[in-house]
Amino acid sequence: AVLTIAQDKKGKLWFGGGDNLFVYDSQTIINLRVQDNIFNKLDYINKICINDKDDLFIATATQLFIFNIDKRKAVLKRGKPFIEKLVVSDIQILSGHIFLCTNRGLYVAVPASDSYDFKLILDRPHTQTIVQTGLDSYTIASSDGIESFTYKNKRISQTHNLGFPLLPLKERIFSTMYIKDNILWVGTKLHGLFLFNFSSQNWRNLREENSNLLSNNVRKIIRNTNGELLIGTLKGLSVFNGSPVFTNYKHNTSIKNSLSQNSIYDIFVDNQKAIWL
Repeated sequence: AVLTIAQDKKGKLWFGGGDNLFVYDSQTIINLRVQDNIFNKLDYINKICINDKDDLFIATATQLFIFNIDKRKAVLKRGKPFIEKLVVSDIQILSGHIFLCTNRGLYVAVPASDSYDFKLILDRPHTQTIVQTGLDSYTIASSDGIESFTYKNKRISQTHNLGFPLLPLKERIFSTMYIKDNILWVGTKLHGLFLFNFSSQNWRNLREENSNLLSNNVRKIIRNTNGELLIGTLKGLSVFNGSPVFTNYKHNTSIKNSLSQNSIYDIFVDNQKAIWL
């Protein structure tokens, strides 16, 4: 399965997941795990991300590997391929900062010559995902719940817990977040969507049992060019266009252009505004 999608400076699309790392140039698709032995030692791929230097960050089940696409070789750290024993749940590039959500907390990858230094900026258990909510303001999801903070001049300040509804510790599994019209959308693995209104400071929960959301297992939230929210789930695609009811899309053998399958892990809008699921 494709778990994660990214695009490099030349427009090539990268697809990662499990034992596979594909690159697609609009004509051919190659599995680099088969073609290039530099990737042989990688274990299960969960997340990829590409920055403006064309450095490909690959997060696996046990480590983080960095590969420079232009030079076609690993980024080095102390003369050896950059491999950090760190479990990374999410990688987001926001306002030029490379944020790493990890099992040890929230890190920033700071460029250092032709390599990187990792700096722990927020010590939280099992930090899972992050979203930017303002010029210097961000919100993270961790086992401690949902918190907002300011990150400016390499410093954290104004941390504030948003009072996320209490869930058992084992059920605090957050997959994705998005901000739209001052509403924070939080996708979870077990409890559907939680919406936080920054103005009223209130939470609302949307799930299969009280809405037509396709699944309580929400994996990705992203906005398309029309301003609609695309919500990828275990059971298909739910689209929010402002109305109380979601528009849903599922695999249907009787419809030629329906989804190829229902289980959606990632949604990516490329440079030409095409949407990849």
